[in-house]
Amino acid sequence: MEHGVNEILRDKLFKREEQQTLRNLTIPEFNQKDFYSNDYLGFTQNKNIYQKAVYYIQEDFRHTLNGSSGSRLISGNNPFIEDLENQISRIHLAEKSLLFNSGYDANLGFWSCIPQRNDTILYDELIHASIRDGIKLSNSKTFAFNHNSADDLDFKAGLVQGNVFVAVESIYSMDGDFLNTDIVKVCKHNKWNLIVDEAHACGITGQNNLGMFNYLNWQDDCFARIITYGKAFGAHGASVLGSKLLIDYLINFSRPFIYTTAAIPHQFATIKASYDYLLRNNAEQNSLNLNIESFNAFANQLGLSKHFIELNESPIKALLPGNKQFTIELSKEIKEQGFLVKPIFSPTVSEGRERIRICIHSFNTEEEIISLLITINQFITKKV
Repeated sequence: MEHGVNEILRDKLFKREEQQTLRNLTIPEFNQKDFYSNDYLGFTQNKNIYQKAVYYIQEDFRHTLNGSSGSRLISGNNPFIEDLENQISRIHLAEKSLLFNSGYDANLGFWSCIPQRNDTILYDELIHASIRDGIKLSNSKTFAFNHNSADDLDFKAGLVQGNVFVAVESIYSMDGDFLNTDIVKVCKHNKWNLIVDEAHACGITGQNNLGMFNYLNWQDDCFARIITYGKAFGAHGASVLGSKLLIDYLINFSRPFIYTTAAIPHQFATIKASYDYLLRNNAEQNSLNLNIESFNAFANQLGLSKHFIELNESPIKALLPGNKQFTIELSKEIKEQGFLVKPIFSPTVSEGRERIRICIHSFNTEEEIISLLITINQFITKKV
C-alpha cells in the first residue's frame, strides 16, 4: 500500500530526528560569543555603513523607498543600480557585472542557462549547494572531480564534449581551504571556461580585499566570477562578473533574474555603502588577520591541529571531532560555555565528515579565542 504525502514527509522528518540531524529555526543569542556567522568583518553591525546606506536611499530611491515595484526588466530598475554595477565592474576589473537578489539566485541563474545541451560541466565535489542546484537545471553532461585535485580535473579531459565549464570556489565554505591554483593552470592549458565563486573570499582576501583572483591578477583567467554580499560585506545579494556578452545573455535568458522582483532599495544601498567603507578602511581586515593568526597559533600550542582540516589563513575552521555523536556532544558543551558554533551534518557534508564549523571575526577578542580553544581541548582530552 502506498504511503500518502503526509506519511512520507513525516517519515523523512522522523528519520532526521532519530539521527539527531533535524534542522530547526533558532533565534540568535546575542549575549553569547559569535563564532558561527559569516559576518567576518562585523559589517552587519557597522553604523557608518548603515548611515551611508540610509543616505543613498533618501537621495536615490525617493520614488521607491520601501520596495522596487517589479522586476528590473519592467519597473524595478534604477540609475543607482546601474551605476553600482558599473562601479563593481571597475573595482573588480571586469568588463561588466550584473546584480542578483542573492548568491543562490546568481548561481542558479548562471548555471541553468549558460552551459548548453552538448557542453560539459566539471565541478569540485565540495562545491556549494546553490551551484549543484543550478547544474541540475542544465542540460549539459556533468562530472565531479576530487576536491581541489588538479590531477583529477585534468584526467576528466577524456570525458568532456563541447564547451567545458569548471566550477570551483576560492575559499570552500565548509572546509575553509583555498582553491588549488594548479586548477587554474589546467583550465588555461585545456582552454576550459573557469567559473569561480568568491563568496567567502571577497572582502577579506589579499591586500586589496577584493577576492583571490583580483589579488593574484587572475581575473582575466575566468569566464565568470560570482561575488556575494552576505558574508564579509554584511549585506545581501550577489554579482556575476564577466564580459558584456555574458551579462547581456544573462539578462535575456537567466530565469532567476528575469522572473523575480528586484531587491529592495536598502539592499543595493548597503552593497554600495559596504564597498565605500571596504575600499577606505583596513582596520577590520587587520584585526581579522591577527585573530586568525592567534587562533592557529594557540590551536597548535594545544595540539589541536590534528583535529582541524586545515589551519590556514582562512577565517573558516573545520573541526572534525571524530564521529557524529561526539560532534553533537562537543557542540553542546561549547554552547554551554557561551560560544555560538554550529555542528554540520549530512547532507551538507558527507557522512563521516561531520564537523563543527568555526568562523573567526574581526570583533572576536583574543581572550574569547583562547577560551573557546581551551573548552574544545578540555572536552576532547576528557573524552579520548
